[in-house]
Amino acid sequence: MRLTRLKTENFRNLAAVDVTPAPGVNVIYGENAQGKTNLIEAIYLLTGQKSFRAAKENDYPRFGQEVARIEAEFTCQNREKTAALAYGSKKLAWLNGVECAPSELTGEFAAIRHEMESVAACLGGKVLGQVKEQEFWKALPRLRRACGDRAVLRAVHYFEENARALAQRNALVSGDFNAFLQLILESGHASFALCQNVYCSTDVRHQGLSVALAISQTLLEGQGGAWRMQGGGFAGTIQAFVPGMLTAKYHDAIEKVFGAGSCYLLRLREQGALRVI
Repeated sequence: MRLTRLKTENFRNLAAVDVTPAPGVNVIYGENAQGKTNLIEAIYLLTGQKSFRAAKENDYPRFGQEVARIEAEFTCQNREKTAALAYGSKKLAWLNGVECAPSELTGEFAAIRHEMESVAACLGGKVLGQVKEQEFWKALPRLRRACGDRAVLRAVHYFEENARALAQRNALVSGDFNAFLQLILESGHASFALCQNVYCSTDVRHQGLSVALAISQTLLEGQGGAWRMQGGGFAGTIQAFVPGMLTAKYHDAIEKVFGAGSCYLLRLREQGALRVI
């Protein structure tokens, strides 16, 4: 999922903002008390609808105004979507221009975090990083009843992925690139089966990521390559490690299905990050 535009109107001290984030990393800077945190809060409200501040919703409208509005344009599964929230006498929400319950936005954006946190809360923590894995497995029957199976599976993915990240690092340090690729494959399979962040559950007709992964498997399996969903999920992006002899074939196959410019060729250098000056 990628945010492509953010608009606010009378939200806190922001009279009117219209931001189009650039691809990659964006830096928000300015003098104190100019609304930098308010801008981040606006994005956050669209993802989870609960502020990371101890704030009441009637504090959101700008002083002297009755309604605060936040709108976003984003891409999910290569489809353009919109979401909006309005805070006034009551909270209203829209998804793709259609009024909906505010909880429907959470289903699109923030279910992974909320479900993992629900498992942690059942075990006395705020986040899974505060929970011992062995305690999780001991409490599994109770967690399934309290949180549901998807939340439990996502928690399993959290514990597995933490261990896998360390194993990937060790494989690279030892120079065992084949082991690293195998771990990439395992991570990708776990994302699909456990984290379930490859396609939006509210829009199962469109599964571009799944198609891209299937093409990758067909072309790269047994050929010394690896593939997986990339990033936090739902964004329409995969990562593929493609042997040099298959690069052109892979590139053309992806762009034949998804269009020109959909496949970006990157090279990895042995040196990694270096200090230049």
